[in-house]
Amino acid sequence: MAQVMEFSRETRDILESDGASKKRSQLRARFREYLEVRTGKPIQEWFYLLGSYDGYRGKSHYQLTKHLQAEFELEVSDANTIVSYYLNPEKRYELG
Repeated sequence: MAQVMEFSRETRDILESDGASKKRSQLRARFREYLEVRTGKPIQEWFYLLGSYDGYRGKSHYQLTKHLQAEFELEVSDANTIVSYYLNPEKRYELG
């Protein structure tokens, strides 16, 4: 059974502070910029391309990743990252 990490009150205050939130936001923006530079397109364009290929969202994560690799010559890690955010729109806030 997985254990849930518990933090002290002081640690929770630090993690929930405005400074920590600002830093997380900056890191997310840097990650998005890095991903866009590595792949050569804005992330929204990748989502559009996947949407036009996927049609009615019937393709699996594996199929979408293979498509990006074959058609656009992306590395596996980049293709997996893009597909993961495409299939999980509720997590796109992580991209800044």
